[in-house]
Amino acid sequence: MKKTSQRGDTLIELVLAFAIFSIAAVSAIAIMNRGIAISQHSLETTLVRQQMDGQAETIRYLRDTSNPLWDSLKNRADDSTTLAPLAPTTCPGASDIVTNNLHGFFIARDTSTSEFLITDVDAGNFSQPSSYAYVDKDNSHAYGLWVQVARAEDGNKPLKAYDIYIHACWQSVAMANIPATLGTIVRIYDK
Repeated sequence: MKKTSQRGDTLIELVLAFAIFSIAAVSAIAIMNRGIAISQHSLETTLVRQQMDGQAETIRYLRDTSNPLWDSLKNRADDSTTLAPLAPTTCPGASDIVTNNLHGFFIARDTSTSEFLITDVDAGNFSQPSSYAYVDKDNSHAYGLWVQVARAEDGNKPLKAYDIYIHACWQSVAMANIPATLGTIVRIYDK
């Protein structure tokens, strides 16, 4: 009988093929994870922006309806308020906002009376969020979101307007070591 030679893959060829497949699989998973992280960060940013817009719209509503809280907000615009810069490495806690004279607050709605409340930031009602910055459903606690008010100026001449600074800071999934921050300034003219 005649012997036919059989040729198989060598061990080196199998290891090389497995290594190439492993690199391709790990790369695909890394790209998918990065895409998921970017999507998550976009969702967080959208949710935080909605929370910030809600604070701004509530303040506009207070002004438009001549609510007594509008006068209370205007009285908060004194020279002792330090406007808060958002730090690039850490989110401020309640003690940072209170001790640095930032006069932070958030506007909430009392669920039992449906009246708006201005709540000053303190250790009992402000903490770092676990997912994104927001004011909770029962409106008694803020997670990484606070507001400041300052009198608007045109050079050295005060205007009959107020700048509302709305800040948000949270630890995003997409940015593991750096907090995500958003801030906006809304100018509201007094009637």
